[in-house]
Amino acid sequence: MSDTATSNEVVEEVPKQEGEEEIENGEAAQESSAQVNGDGDAATNEQNLHPLESAWDFWYLSSDKSKEWEERMTKVMTFQTVEDFWACYHHVTLPSKLSVGSDYMIFKAGIAPKWEDSKNEDGGKWVLETDKKFRCNVDGSWLETLLGCIGEGFEEGGEYINGAVVQIRKRVDRLQLWTAEIPEPTVAVSLGRQFKRKLNIPDGLKVKYNVHKDAITRKGSTLAARHTV
Repeated sequence: MSDTATSNEVVEEVPKQEGEEEIENGEAAQESSAQVNGDGDAATNEQNLHPLESAWDFWYLSSDKSKEWEERMTKVMTFQTVEDFWACYHHVTLPSKLSVGSDYMIFKAGIAPKWEDSKNEDGGKWVLETDKKFRCNVDGSWLETLLGCIGEGFEEGGEYINGAVVQIRKRVDRLQLWTAEIPEPTVAVSLGRQFKRKLNIPDGLKVKYNVHKDAITRKGSTLAARHTV
């Protein structure tokens, strides 16, 4: 794990959800590895840990609007094994407990969590917006998104995924799946449908795909989605 420091709000250990305690023993760790990697015979490295396909950076954006965006950003850690992922997950505050205006972000190591990064600039993001009555579901939805990303759990279009973001706001919360440029619209739509299925989103709740360059050049407060599922 990285030794990067972070704020007390993030590192405060929260009570584990029902069933999470078993993750800490060796047998459950291997079961978690199979869930993350989609492989019942998950391989281990020389340290007897279960490596992920990619290394990932976990970021936290504080709600302190008195600071510039860059000053509000903290890289909590970089992880590249199943065990380090769960260590991170169990020792940060759940999204639903964060201050309004805060974000969590995970991106493949080396990709900055912003539009301007060369891996993001021609891409976009699938966005789910929910109001406060759905906040009780945000923690489970965030975990499912994390597992899908780090475990290569998205099939068609999964190779285009760069990261994921959860935003806690006063009126709406947002869950985002960030992608590189996806040349084929049908692949982008397939990825959105998988995202929706993975989170068990009802048909009446729409998920929209926004292109970063559209957001940068838009006039007014509204942004037309390229795809909606």
